[in-house]
Amino acid sequence: MSDAGKTVWYLTVGRTLYAIFGFSDELRKETPEAMRRLKEMNIVTSVMTGDNKRAGLYLGKLAGADRVAAELLPTHKAQLVQTFRKGGEVVAVVGDGDNDAPALECADFGFAIGSGTKTVWKAAQVVLTDNNLCNVAATFTLSRTCVETVKDNVRKVCICNLVLLPFALGIATLFGGPMLKPWMLLMVTIVAAALVAHNTWKLKKTKLAGRRNDSFPG
Repeated sequence: MSDAGKTVWYLTVGRTLYAIFGFSDELRKETPEAMRRLKEMNIVTSVMTGDNKRAGLYLGKLAGADRVAAELLPTHKAQLVQTFRKGGEVVAVVGDGDNDAPALECADFGFAIGSGTKTVWKAAQVVLTDNNLCNVAATFTLSRTCVETVKDNVRKVCICNLVLLPFALGIATLFGGPMLKPWMLLMVTIVAAALVAHNTWKLKKTKLAGRRNDSFPG
């Protein structure tokens, strides 16, 4: 049973063996797909479990994780997260039980499964209300897209300001250039604002891995 990912318990009376029990964490059906999508984003994946090493390795193999840490108490999970962070890694933790709360609190970012406990909800920054692990990748996709959109908007505004500033201040007239009238500057400003708004609106059409409609809900 250990080879099948189960932690084995034995029931004995004296020297007589009466029963053998096998216990293991149940792997969510979407876990392998969620792991695959995270790997496509160049994110290193890990499994932290309280099961024994053989069971942990079995679960890690099924999930497709890059790293496996087994036989961990809740405090050990938190310590492992801190070790990753001290090594320069940005760590996100996904959990559903009270034993995951310490690790979630130590992580840079925490995801709680919607069907999990209230303790784990409080320790996380995001609650996956539909219980779909693939939405972890969707969250990262949206976050990265938002950051790139903000950077792109700042670049566009800065370029517009740098180009128009000499004309607005009359510096361009010293070199034979035109002097823009106030209404012209207003029109250019409106156009720049429209470009920024359009660029931001495109976030609604962002393809998000893991969502059924593959776009940001509007």
